[in-house]
Amino acid sequence: MSFKVLPLDIQFRVIVRYLFAAAVASAAGSRVDFGIPVWNLIGKSALAVLLYAGVLSFGGSSRSRLDGAIMAPDQAASHDRQGGSRRNA
Repeated sequence: MSFKVLPLDIQFRVIVRYLFAAAVASAAGSRVDFGIPVWNLIGKSALAVLLYAGVLSFGGSSRSRLDGAIMAPDQAASHDRQGGSRRNA
């Protein structure tokens, strides 16, 4: 019954991409050691976020899920209304 209200489109390929990106970010973060706990927190977090976004950007889709978070809300709304890619703007 809830599927009629909120139809979910679960794609196995997309789930595998996110799991792979998380595994790469986690593996790289666990291998880095800066010595000082504060630097570990900052460095490992930054490395994990950059690698996660980097791996997902090579997924083949023209528009990343991170575009909405990077763009300002007014830009994202006009982008969605125009139906174009941010790269074409």
